[in-house]
Order: sequence, then C-alpha cells, then structure tokens
Amino acid sequence: MSKILIADDETDIVEMLGMILGNYGHEVFTALNGQAAIDTAKKEKPDIIFLDLCFPKPGPDGVEILEAIRGFDKQVKVVITSGLDANDERYKKAQTLGANKYLSKPLNVSNIKDIINELSRQGA
Repeated sequence: MSKILIADDETDIVEMLGMILGNYGHEVFTALNGQAAIDTAKKEKPDIIFLDLCFPKPGPDGVEILEAIRGFDKQVKVVITSGLDANDERYKKAQTLGANKYLSKPLNVSNIKDIINELSRQGA
C-alpha cells in the first residue's frame, strides 16, 4: 500500500480522507498547515499527497507548498483538492509544478480509490 499525506486546513476533510485511506490499508500522514505539510513530506517521503491550494496566512499556500516539495521530491504524485475553479491562476501554477490530478471540493470520495490505484500504477 501507499504512504499518503493529506494536507488541508479543514479538519473535517483531513479526518474523512484519513479514515477512508486508512480503511483501504494506506499509511496516512496529515498536515493542517503549510509548513507542517512541507516538513511531513520531507520526513515521511509519501508516495501520494492530497494537497489543498488554499491555506490561511501566515504560512505557505498550496502552490508554495508544492514548489517547496518539488525542490526535494520531483516524483511524488500530487492530487490537488480545492474549491477553486480550474481556471484559477493557483490551479494553473500547480499544474505547471507537476500536479497529477484535481479534485473539486466538496470532495466526491467514490473515486478516491480509483485515483490512488491509477497514480500507483504510474510509479508512485
């Protein structure tokens, strides 16, 4: 199974995703702020990161988190989770930084297992 980091400032989302992914047998790590996301990604070296683009200031937002993570891990698969429109500049920037998937909030959890399986086949 995969090591998965859930980085989101909404505790409900972190808990829900954590429970679902844990039930699928994945090793789950969580971060409720940007710096914790960076630190946890560096320490735990996850295979997949579910990353919100919007984090409250102070601290890095999702794009800044992804930039930092790409500085030490170019291979990790990243699923952007956001309520932002796919035309938002932050989403476009995340794509240029190598985000692999985009899930709109509110999340539809029915396809999360498929996304994990797909990303794992890509070499996560």
